[in-house]
Amino acid sequence: MGSVQVLLWGALSTLFFHLHSVLSTARRCQVEGMPLPEDPTKKGDLFIFFEIQFPTRLTPQKKQMLRQALLT
Repeated sequence: MGSVQVLLWGALSTLFFHLHSVLSTARRCQVEGMPLPEDPTKKGDLFIFFEIQFPTRLTPQKKQMLRQALLT
């Protein structure tokens, strides 16, 4: 379906992941989180929460563009 690029706040890296299904409001990325307190050489999981906003108004032209994008 596509991919998402997430810039990690305060980190010198970027996380990419592929979307194989419909995007939900949260995503768990295993072993991409903070170091574990009991073993700092290992990392925990990173949870990414998405705030999905939809437009409240669309022009007829934008509606047609959206239809074309969703049908391909």
